[in-house]
Amino acid sequence: MSTAPAESVPERIRRLGFRRWHERTLLVAHGWLVACFVAMIFVATGFELLSLGDGASEFLFDALLIALAATLGWQAWRRYRVSMTLAASVSEQAVCERCLRYGFRVADAPAGRLRAMCPRCGAQWWIDLAAPARDG
Repeated sequence: MSTAPAESVPERIRRLGFRRWHERTLLVAHGWLVACFVAMIFVATGFELLSLGDGASEFLFDALLIALAATLGWQAWRRYRVSMTLAASVSEQAVCERCLRYGFRVADAPAGRLRAMCPRCGAQWWIDLAAPARDG
């Protein structure tokens, strides 16, 4: 089974257009937020069920499930933050300085870079796609 390499942000914006990319990024980010919320519900439920009265093996199993849910919740939260930070960063740069129109088309640029072009006045500018800071 072969897996295709992940598409970069500039490639996705070129393929989808800025507005559709932005909408999809926000939808995916909020999906991660929901996943984080559900994982935290599982963590809280796990703590409610955790007891030594059912035996050591049951206690260890419950503790493992709590740890797994907490780890998944943490990863979902990190993905949510990274997606939202990227969407906000690109969105803040999506306004033409000349005519103040929001949104852009992608102009020709080297791979990995994003050159925006205003559809109204034709002005061009670079979009900074620096990866948001990640916590450890």
